[in-house]
Amino acid sequence: MGAKEDVQQKVLTMLTEGLGLQVNVGKGGMLRIQFNDSSTAVFIEVDTWDNKDELVAVSATSPLLRGVPGTPEMFKWVATEGAFKYFGHVAASEDESGTYFLRFRTTFRGEYLDEEELETLVY
Repeated sequence: MGAKEDVQQKVLTMLTEGLGLQVNVGKGGMLRIQFNDSSTAVFIEVDTWDNKDELVAVSATSPLLRGVPGTPEMFKWVATEGAFKYFGHVAASEDESGTYFLRFRTTFRGEYLDEEELETLVY
């Protein structure tokens, strides 16, 4: 296995065995965690980010809001308050209706990721 596959398996094991979470594996290896006590889901993606495929990033993305109007106030908040998080940021993506989808995203290095850091990534 390569670096990405090794980290993917390590993350899946830590999520299911270490943290006791139910994880669905989707297309391309995207991991989806659905929490029983809320409507929140977290999507975990493992990918390489160098030209040698040796450096691995583990990213967690969680949807926040859909259908948000693209107002100057919203863009200002995303660029200031939404960007000022210790571990991650809020991003806005325009959808097909012309409104915006807000999501929170954070990324850690996968090669050195331990269970405590993964728990921080997810929660």
